[in-house]
Amino acid sequence: MINDSRFDAAIMFIIMLLSMSVSIMTCVNVIHQVTKENSEIQSRTIAQMVSAKIENEFIKPITVSQTISSDIDIRTYIEGKTREEAESVKDDMTNRLVSIGNEFGYKMVFVVSDKTRAYYTYNGISRYLDVENDSHDIWYKDYLDSGKRYTVNVDTDEDNNGSLSVFINYGIIDTNGDILGACGVGVDMNDLVDKLARFEEEYNIKIYLVNHDGLIQVDTDVSSIETGYLDNSYFGNISDDDFYYQLSENGCYMTKYLEGFDGYLVIRDNNPVKLDVNKIILPIVLIFIAGVLIMAISFVIISMREKKAKDAYNRRYEASIKDELTGLYNRRGFEVDCEIIKKNNNLIEYVLIMMDLNGLKVANDNIGHEAGDELIIGASKCMDNAFSGLGRTYRIGGDEFVALLRGTREEAQDAVKTFDYLIENFQGNLISELSVSKGVVVCSEHIELNFEEIKAMADKLMYADKDEYYRRTGKDRRRV
Repeated sequence: MINDSRFDAAIMFIIMLLSMSVSIMTCVNVIHQVTKENSEIQSRTIAQMVSAKIENEFIKPITVSQTISSDIDIRTYIEGKTREEAESVKDDMTNRLVSIGNEFGYKMVFVVSDKTRAYYTYNGISRYLDVENDSHDIWYKDYLDSGKRYTVNVDTDEDNNGSLSVFINYGIIDTNGDILGACGVGVDMNDLVDKLARFEEEYNIKIYLVNHDGLIQVDTDVSSIETGYLDNSYFGNISDDDFYYQLSENGCYMTKYLEGFDGYLVIRDNNPVKLDVNKIILPIVLIFIAGVLIMAISFVIISMREKKAKDAYNRRYEASIKDELTGLYNRRGFEVDCEIIKKNNNLIEYVLIMMDLNGLKVANDNIGHEAGDELIIGASKCMDNAFSGLGRTYRIGGDEFVALLRGTREEAQDAVKTFDYLIENFQGNLISELSVSKGVVVCSEHIELNFEEIKAMADKLMYADKDEYYRRTGKDRRRV
C-alpha cells in the first residue's frame, strides 16, 4: 500500500514536472509571439508616421509641375515651334519659368519641347536634348517610354553646379492627347536629405528611397545615392496601401510603394522589442513556483479578455464619432470635444474654423450624387491634410464642417493658406472646381466670449464669406 502510494506520488511528481515544463515552454512561446507582434505594431506605427510626412514632401512639387503643364503661355511657346522659332521665344519662356519659380519657391523650373528637344530653364535654352548619345538626357526617353503622366528621377542639375536634385517630370499634352513635351521642378537633394536625417534621429530608424530596381535615390549617406542597391526581390509582394514587414537579426525592415515618388520607401527600425528566451527559461527543478505560474497565466488570460473587450468598445466608440463617408469626426465627436474644452476651460488655446461647401446642390442636381460625394470627400481630404497637424476636423452636416485647431494665430494662418492652396488645385473625376466658404475665429482674441458666442461669430464670418463668393461669381445662391 505504501509502495503504491509512493508510486502514485512519484507518478504525480513526474506529471507535475512534465506539466510545469510544458507550461513554462508554452508561456515562453506565448510571450515571444506577443512580443514579436507588439514589436511589429510599434514599428508599423513609426513607419506610417514617417511615410505620411515623406509623401507630403512630394505633394507640392507634383502639384506645381501639373500647374506648369497646364500653363497657356508655356504651351504656346512650344506647340508647333521649330528650332529657329524656339530661339525666338526663349526670352519669353525664361521669364515665365522664372516667374513660376519665384511664385512657388523653386529655383529649378524646366520645360522640354518634344519637337525641338529644347531644354528651357531660368538660364534660357540650357541645351538641346540628345537622348541617344548623352547620358544626362536619357531621363526624357525613359519618361516617354513609361507611358505615365509624370515620373520622378534623380539627376545632377547642370544649371546649378551639378548638384543632385530630385526631378518631377510632368507631361504636357495637347487637346488631341499627343505629347508636346515635359515640364517640372527640381527639388534640391540636400533639402530632402536634411528632412530624412531629422526623421532618422527622431525615431532611431534608417530611411531609404529607392526605385523599382532597388537603386538608392535618396539617402542620408549621399555616397550611396545612384550607386547603392537594396534587395528588390520582394517588391512584387507589396500592396499599395500597407507596409511589407520583414524581421531580421539587424532589426525589422518595412517597405511601402509611394505613388507620388513612383518608388519605394524602405525603413529599418533599429530598436524593435527583442526577447532573450534564455533569460526567461528557469530550471524545471523549481517546481515550487507552479502556483505562481498558474496565477500568472490566469492573470494573462483575464487581462487579454479585458483588453479584447476594451478594444472592441474603443472600436465601437470610435465608429460612433466618425463620419462614414469622409472618415472625419462627426457631429457627435465635435460635441464631445466641445464638452472637454468647456470642462478644461482652455478655449483660448484654440482657433475655430466653420466651413461650408459651395455648389453642392448644383452638383447633386445637375451631375448626380456621386459628384456631390466627390465634392464632400475632396474637401474633407484637403481639410485633413491642412489641419490634422494642429487639431481635428469634423463633418457636422451635409456640407458643413468645423475645424478645432490648437496653436498660435500664425500656425493657424499657415494651415488655412495650405487649405486654400489644396482647394484651389483640386481636380476630381467628375468635378473640376472646389470652393469652401469659411469663418475663422482666434479664441484668444475674444476672451470675453463663451463657446456658443465663438461659434456664432465663426458662423457669421463664414456666411459673410459665402455672400462674397456669390457676389464675386455671380451665381444664384438659391440654386446652389
